[in-house]
Parts: sequence; structure tokens; C-alpha cells
Amino acid sequence: MIKAMTMTTTMALGLMLTGCINVVDKEIQPDTQSDAQRMAEEDDIPVRGETPGFACKADGMSAYVGRTATSDIGAAILAQSGARQLRWIPLGAAVTMDYRGDRVNVRLDGANAVTVVTCG
Repeated sequence: MIKAMTMTTTMALGLMLTGCINVVDKEIQPDTQSDAQRMAEEDDIPVRGETPGFACKADGMSAYVGRTATSDIGAAILAQSGARQLRWIPLGAAVTMDYRGDRVNVRLDGANAVTVVTCG
């Protein structure tokens, strides 16, 4: 009886493990794309994090120079520039050097007045 139980248990275990084996018939090809590139193609997600349909244009932004930074000024700059993201840059602040076509940068002086508006 014990021998029969052991044999039955061994067979059941063998059947369960057989279900875990994944057989692949095709030849494995080297992966030449990065995960980010593959996800961008599959899900239409931009590789660098830029938002499709938004492109910053800094034309006419000199009208904001000298104005005090407020949420209303920020909203107006964002709307006029066509950017998706606004980055306030206070005097002396460290910022990343990455370029984003969908971002508008607003540099401020010590009194929080706009000194320059650029894209990137």
C-alpha cells in the first residue's frame, strides 16, 4: 500500500512538473532593441518621456520677461507655448540638461520675476 501511494505521488508530481516545461520550436534571435524602444513601438509611448502631440514654441515669450511668477502667468506661458510641461527655474537652481521638446522652461531672478522663457 505504501509502495502504491509513493508511486502515485511520484507520478502526480511528474505530471505537475511536465506542465511547467515550456517548449519553443523557433530559433532564438538576439535582441537588438532596448526594452524602452520595444514598449514605445507596442504601446505608442515615447522613448524619452515626451508627450506626443505637444511641441514647445518659444515665439512671443519675451512678453513675459519682467513679470512676477504666478500660477496664472505659468498657465498662460504653457498655453501659448504649446508645451505639455512647465518647469520653473529659480535663480541658482540646478536643473537637468536633458532636452524635452514638450517642456517650456521659465528662468526666474531673485525676486521671482521671469528673466527668460525657453523650450527644452
